[in-house]
Amino acid sequence: MTIRYSLFAKILVLILLLLVPVILLIGYSHQVSVKVIESELQHTNQRQLSFLLHQMDTSIKQLEQLAVILNRDPSVRDLPNLPYKDNLLDRVKTKAAVLEKLTLQSLSSNWSNEFVVYSPTAKQRIGIQSSIPYEESYFPDNLSSYWRIEAQASAAGKETRVFKRFIVDNLLPVADISKSKLILEVLFDADNIADLLSNYQEGGRGSPFLYHPNERPIYGKQPDSKATEGLIAWLDKQNLEQEAAFRIKLNGRGYQVYYSESKTMDWYLVDFLPVEDVVTPIYKSRNLFFIAIGVLLATSFAALALLYRNIQIPVRQLVRGFKEIRDGRFSARVPLGSSPEFVYMQRGFNEMAKEIQLLVESVYEEKIRSKDARLKQLQAQVNPHFLYNCLAYITSMNELENREAVASMAHNLGDYYRFTTRSDKEITTLREELSIVTNYLNIQHMRMPRLTFTIDIPDAMNNLVVPRLSLQPIIENAVVHGIELKPGEAMIRIMCCTEEERCSIIVDDNGIGLTEEQMLDMDKRVGSPSESELGYGLWNTCHRFQLMFGQSSEIRFEPSPLGGLRVQLLWNVEPFKREEGC
Repeated sequence: MTIRYSLFAKILVLILLLLVPVILLIGYSHQVSVKVIESELQHTNQRQLSFLLHQMDTSIKQLEQLAVILNRDPSVRDLPNLPYKDNLLDRVKTKAAVLEKLTLQSLSSNWSNEFVVYSPTAKQRIGIQSSIPYEESYFPDNLSSYWRIEAQASAAGKETRVFKRFIVDNLLPVADISKSKLILEVLFDADNIADLLSNYQEGGRGSPFLYHPNERPIYGKQPDSKATEGLIAWLDKQNLEQEAAFRIKLNGRGYQVYYSESKTMDWYLVDFLPVEDVVTPIYKSRNLFFIAIGVLLATSFAALALLYRNIQIPVRQLVRGFKEIRDGRFSARVPLGSSPEFVYMQRGFNEMAKEIQLLVESVYEEKIRSKDARLKQLQAQVNPHFLYNCLAYITSMNELENREAVASMAHNLGDYYRFTTRSDKEITTLREELSIVTNYLNIQHMRMPRLTFTIDIPDAMNNLVVPRLSLQPIIENAVVHGIELKPGEAMIRIMCCTEEERCSIIVDDNGIGLTEEQMLDMDKRVGSPSESELGYGLWNTCHRFQLMFGQSSEIRFEPSPLGGLRVQLLWNVEPFKREEGC
């Protein structure tokens, strides 16, 4: 089966075919761009972090080398011989020479530092920035060959943190400090590292800090306290490697984290930065593109809506109207739209349909009038057999001197033929129509005393207008084709009722009835547009009601509760009232 798509569907598919690949390509390009930037960002930050760590380690190694040089300097190594010099001037010169060497070496480094020389044998301590006396108890808790950090009070009374380590002639730990000739202490302020981290922060987006699991971190500028605290809490739970790079989510934001261990200290240099800050321009560009695509889609759908409203709907209405005309519903009309071009076509279609309807109805009315005239002609012709039976009945009753029966038959027969032979009126009231039916049934009752009948009509229906001589064919069929062919007691029941605006007349008999196939055939014949020789009176009645009350009028056939056939005539009175202006 070939599927035919409308113009609207084709345009919609075309727009989707144009937009979907573009959206997919932009989405793929965005993903690739983000991955490339994140990869480059990771490598760049790792290189920068490695360079920063190299700077820090280089400065620390420089201090260590300066300390070793001091330890080998002759002036410094002459300090243990101080007790053996008797001349006070020589002692002063020796201390001054040591202090001068310490000052020169301290100035050789860019970092703020201090060198202190201890001579346990000479009980001497010489430092650049302090004149604290020698105390041998200072060494057991502080002497170490690796860098340690501790808090100290500065000259201004502010607490600072300094890194320190010791260099001695023999290997640490020293069993007897008092026997050591020289012990050299190197100190530098933790602010040196803080300044280095601050300088690094000025050129990038990261937030580096120096981390040790058991110490307070060293920061550069004011860090993001929440993110930094969250990262430190996470690092405290990890077994850190020498270096690593990973992504972590802190406070609902994604961060790229890098860390590397110092080669001179057991501290880690850690750097992290929010990924969103780096890829935000890409996301903005992507969002702008999607906004543009959204505007384009909205514009496209607006254009499609206009196309659908101004072209698709009018075309569909015209097609539906042509189909209704083809199916015989000549009252079909299409509503006028807003497009001038289609308004011209729609108005032309409506005028054409109206002309066709008028022509068809004119032909149909002429056809109905022709058939009605034929029916009147048939009704005007006296049925010889029916009239012979009635006259024979009158003669018989006259011989029996039953004047009442003769008078009744004569009156009913006269009223019946006077009504059936009138041709000046095409419509009558339901009361008058049932009156002629009563005359007809009274005549049949006189001929067939076994026939009884009842008529039940509400008072509200007495003045309803119906086509003249429309019920008589139904009653005549019930008598001739149902009652007369079945011996025994005969019964005809006529009921009238209304449901809202729909009226109904039901005729039941206890005659021979019809089979289901015969009832279906009668439905087909009565509802056909052309008359049938069989059931011509019923066909005429049905089409006269349709012409007068609309196409919803119909005749139904079904088995009767009395045992014979039920014929039900239904119609709406509202269309006739509108036409008459009632």
